Amino acid sequence: MAVQLPRQPGRQPAERQEQRTVREATQRALDFARAHGVLPVAALGNEATDLGHPTVDDTSPDFPPGATKHRVVDNSCITVPSESNGVVSVSALGPSGRKAFYSNWGVEQTDVSAPGGDSREGFGTSRFNFPENRVLSTLPKNVAEAEHLLNPDGTPNTRWCCATARARPAPTTSTCRAPRWPRRTPPAWRP
Repeated sequence: MAVQLPRQPGRQPAERQEQRTVREATQRALDFARAHGVLPVAALGNEATDLGHPTVDDTSPDFPPGATKHRVVDNSCITVPSESNGVVSVSALGPSGRKAFYSNWGVEQTDVSAPGGDSREGFGTSRFNFPENRVLSTLPKNVAEAEHLLNPDGTPNTRWCCATARARPAPTTSTCRAPRWPRRTPPAWRP
């Protein structure tokens, strides 16, 4: 199945082919995972963007380093893998249950919302920027090394942080909230 990409002014044929290749390869991997009983779950991202009505993209392409450029986009431009077929897409909530300030969202794009932390909750109160407004999470070893947060045994320490990716594991718990308007038929669940 070939992915149809919209015609966008200024996009070179090589860029179109690269995007088509990335989308097709990602979809094949997701289809393979689902065929083997895996339910793909992906964070929607941290750009505070309504993915149903995007306007610009300043974050891609993200490889090679330094290749990003400013592009005007519309809803035909999707975020992979979170907007790919068969993926449960997660947006982040703050402690109050409202969408976290940084989390991407979209009526058609959000399958579930889960706690991801929000350091800006409680603005104007003594609870603003509290560590408890965030999610306690482990760090990748290279980040922990760079921030001098390794435990004595060399394993990464934890810290309070905010990110939509921190909400991603929650769909397996009872803390998830289903959106009012699901984007598509839920993936087939396997026992």
